[in-house]
This record gives sequence, structure tokens and C-alpha cells, in this order.
Amino acid sequence: MISIFPQNPNGRDFVTGDLHGNLDGLLLAMEKVAFDQSKDRLFALGDLIDGAEQSRALIEKLENDWFFSVRGNHEQMLLDRFDALIYKPPSMPQLQTQEEACQSHRKNGGAWFDALDEDLQTQLYQKLSKLPLAIEIEYGAHRVGLVHAEVPEQFSSWYEFILAVKERPDVREQSLWNRLAIESVYHVAEDRFWESEFTDAPRWVAGIDLLVHGHTPVPAPVVCGNQVWIDIAYAQDSIRFFEISELLKYKAFNQQ
Repeated sequence: MISIFPQNPNGRDFVTGDLHGNLDGLLLAMEKVAFDQSKDRLFALGDLIDGAEQSRALIEKLENDWFFSVRGNHEQMLLDRFDALIYKPPSMPQLQTQEEACQSHRKNGGAWFDALDEDLQTQLYQKLSKLPLAIEIEYGAHRVGLVHAEVPEQFSSWYEFILAVKERPDVREQSLWNRLAIESVYHVAEDRFWESEFTDAPRWVAGIDLLVHGHTPVPAPVVCGNQVWIDIAYAQDSIRFFEISELLKYKAFNQQ
């Protein structure tokens, strides 16, 4: 459920938001930062698939020893095709059958999967089922956590969340689908911050220096306490890599 990565002693660590099958955009972003596959590492925030036409190719990129990802809700929708009768948050319809799960994925960009033969479908399922729900990266004296959507608001510490996500299906689904934390400071539907009188106090999750999320499209990074959302590819029509040292500056700015 969680993968922990020690300090990268030789190169740089980058984080990027939802890729949605855009392999060409990924390769262009690698060129922009002169990404060195022999020593740099790239961490994605899930939703590798569904959207552009290169979902399968992006899954295959996970075979490289420089590319890692957490699980996103789109990976989960693909997995649900095989694992029906799962928990969904109360705001979402409960999936009761495999066919309903297939229809849900299909309507959300997953039609490409139907064109694959059964053996290849099974192979991709097996690869995606291994994706962790959380990643922790050591960076100097700092620890950075990656979760696709959010750490649900009922958890005040990273440790409590990690324990719960291992045991509770509802917490796993909330970490993939929720937008409650970002909605406390940012009006997602209107792409703007709330007026100050409607904004909640910044939320700080203990036991981790910084939390980085994707899932919610934003025109620029949105920061709340020690959480930052960086899924800017849709708004900016390009994929951007954030070096971890750059992301930690958002937290430092929010502490001033």
C-alpha cells in the first residue's frame, strides 16, 4: 500500500501530475529538464491512463528503474473491471457488477482497454494492481508523501493515514477520489480561491514535511498548509515536472 524511497544520492527527483496517456508530453517534459535516466527519478501522482492514446505505453514505462507512480482513480477504475463489489464513497454510485464497472471505466476514457486481447488485459491489470496508494520519498532532512487525491481530513497525521489505508477500503477510495481538502481553500468548479472569509485555516498533516497530490485540475499549484496540488497539465496543455526542492518552497512560503 505504501512504497518508501531513500534519498537519491546521485541525481534529481521530480514529481509530475496526472498524465492520462500522454506519453509524447512526458517525453517532451523529460527533454525540457534534461532528465538523466541513469541517475534521476520521476514520480507520477497516478492517472497514468485514460485520455490520450498512449495509456498502454505509459504503463509499460513502469518497467524502467527511474519511473514510479502511485495509484490514481483511473487505475482503480480499470482494476474494478476485475474486482467488482468494492466500496465507493457515499457521493458515488456503488458498483455492483463487473459489467457496471466496465461501463464506468469505459465512459471515463477507458474504451482503449476493450480493444486489447484478454491476456494483455490481464497483464496490465497485474501491473497496475501493484501500484502503491502512497509513496514516501526522503529528501535530505525532509520526507515527502505522494497520494493521488488527498489524505482524508479525518487524519491529522501521516502515520494514522498509512495505518488506515492498509486496513480500510473506504479510506483507500477517499484517497483516490476526494476533493474535500482542496475545496476548503479552492473553488474547483470556478478555478479560483475562495474569498478569505470562506477559507478554512491551513491544514497541516503531522509526521510528513510535504504532501503532493494530483487528481484535481488546477491552473497553477494550490497550497494549503503542507499540502500542494499540482495537476496543471490540463489547464496549461503541457506536462510539467516539479523538482522536490521546488515543491518544498511552496510549504516554506505558506509558513511565512
